[in-house]
Amino acid sequence: PDSVPYYPVLSDRIEMTKRSIANLKSFIEVFEMANYLTITGKYKEAMAYYQYKLQRYQSHKIYNNIGLVSILTALREFTQKELVFEYPLELENEPIFDRTGETRRDSILKASIRYFDFALGMDPNYLPAKLNKAIAWTLLGELEKASYFCEQEIMEVADTAQYAKTLYDAWVLDGIILAKKGKKDLAKGMFEK
Repeated sequence: PDSVPYYPVLSDRIEMTKRSIANLKSFIEVFEMANYLTITGKYKEAMAYYQYKLQRYQSHKIYNNIGLVSILTALREFTQKELVFEYPLELENEPIFDRTGETRRDSILKASIRYFDFALGMDPNYLPAKLNKAIAWTLLGELEKASYFCEQEIMEVADTAQYAKTLYDAWVLDGIILAKKGKKDLAKGMFEK
């Protein structure tokens, strides 16, 4: 809603979200630059980037890389005779967040959709996979895709003998989708069904 007790107004919440996404993109760039500086041997500069990021966001990945840069810096103080072995240090190169600002949960939900696609590739008429895929889309906010699957791919083809529960669950999901779209009366009708 536009206003909620104890919360900023909707326009302020939207603006805060936009600023958070911009900050997230900048954090990703700082992390990538720190990693680049590390692999090119510019440890002092890499340390500055990691510490800058650490002041704003705490992560085990950042701490790992700061520790790694410290070891790499210390290794420069050893003589070649003292360093008989190459040590298998591990730089964390996986981004903390996706460049698009995608959250971990969105990434996991998108992976689940791929798994449902595999299931449907093996049996295109397997309605539970279609329902679960529609739920994943609903959770991702892809309401039109979810609605299409509920109405066209499940409700219209469901054999009540084999997939009665899936049909009922599709009605419930369609009600959820309608409620998320603000169509509360239609949602109520689906729930009552």
